[in-house]
Formats: sequence, structure tokens, C-alpha cells
Amino acid sequence: MIWILLIMTAIVATLFLFAPLLSNENTNSVRKLSGLFTALMITGIVGTYAVNGRPDLTGEIEKIPTLSEEVAALKSQLYLDKSTDPGQWWVLARGQMKLEQYEDAIVSYEIVRILLPDNPELAEEYGSAITFIRQQMQASNEPTLSANEQMAMGANMTEGLAARLYEEGGSPEEWKMLLKARGVLGETEKRDADIAHIKTIYADQPKILAEILGE
Repeated sequence: MIWILLIMTAIVATLFLFAPLLSNENTNSVRKLSGLFTALMITGIVGTYAVNGRPDLTGEIEKIPTLSEEVAALKSQLYLDKSTDPGQWWVLARGQMKLEQYEDAIVSYEIVRILLPDNPELAEEYGSAITFIRQQMQASNEPTLSANEQMAMGANMTEGLAARLYEEGGSPEEWKMLLKARGVLGETEKRDADIAHIKTIYADQPKILAEILGE
């Protein structure tokens, strides 16, 4: 389309340049013809813009992901990395609430509760979310997750974290999170076993060991 417009522009320019060399009658004809070409050229430009718009902006708009896509990508990444970042899990939980993915949201909130057991803002938000979810499920006659089911989900995530730490090792902060999770779940025997294992890892680093154990 662009090359056609360039040819038309050249024709119009040629007609205007040679018009003075022609007779008056021919000059008028040439001017009329050049006017016609000009009108066609403008129409072509407008038509091209109307059809193609702004290709550069169109590409940018198409690249913007939807909330559903963002939540799905974040969820996949967190589970793949076995993330212990409470902030990212919190973002995921809120996104799942907006998408009405209530069961997934409960799981994500439970993970955040394990990672941040003493956070008052989280406790308030979680309570409000649970109340809202129950109301929605009751209105649609869907069964809600029981407290035991919620605890089971939290326990599964804790076991996943423990398995990774025992197999691959981890940072002091991750071991600290594991101990907090054991405390929230009331898994005292497993917590004691974790502490014994941690002491062997940091036997020559008493300061780090004391930080992990909260001493």
C-alpha cells in the first residue's frame, strides 16, 4: 500500500511541474487531473490508517496479559520454585479471590499463614475471605472446605517445604519458616526432629543457629 501512495505522489508532483508548459486548456485539465490524484491519495492514506490503525500500539495491546493469565503464571511459578516468599503467595491468594477461585485462594492463604503466623493484617484479611467464601458457597449450595481440610492443605505444603530443605538444603530463613509452620500445625514431634537436624547443620555457626531457633 505504501509504494502505491508513493507512485501517486510522484504523479501529482510531475503534473504540477509540467502544467506551466502546457496550454491554458491543457493546464486546466492537468490541474483537474492532479486534484483528482490528490484526492485519491488522501483517501488512500485515510483508508490505510483506518484499516491498519497504529500497528505499534496494536502489538502492545495484544501483549497485555489478562488477570487470569497472570494468576495462572504466578501460581505455576510459585509451585515450581516451591517458593517460601509470603508476599508472592499473598498476591496469588488475592488474585484467586478476584477470579472466584475460592478453594485455590484458601490454599494460598493457608500457605501465607504458615509463612507469616503472627501477622494481624493477614489474620483479619483471611477471616474476611473465609466468611465471604462460605457465604458464596452457601448461596450456590457448594460444599465448603472444613477446618480439617484446610489444615491438611497447610500440612501438605509444610511437608513439601521440609522435603526440599532436607534434600537440597536451604537458607536460615527457610528453616525458620519451617519451624514456624510446625508450630502453627501443632506438629511438635516433627518440629523437635527438625531442630535436631538444624543443629547438626549449623553446629559451627552458633549465631545463625540461635537466630533460627529464636534464642
